[in-house]
Amino acid sequence: MPQMNGIDAAIQIRKLLPKCKILLVSGDNDSSALLHNAQSQGYRFELLAKPVHPLVLFQALRSVEP
Repeated sequence: MPQMNGIDAAIQIRKLLPKCKILLVSGDNDSSALLHNAQSQGYRFELLAKPVHPLVLFQALRSVEP
């Protein structure tokens, strides 16, 4: 996304829809720094690294909390 990254988008979604379940999937190694920044702002998101096995994705989706 040219104007924001996925974690910034997740933060904006969480602001608009606080009970929305959000699971982030990334193939970028730099995501951990962005995720830490989100946590320092009070946002907690689960991050899965690509490639994600379908069963791992399914289990993660079942356990994601808003």
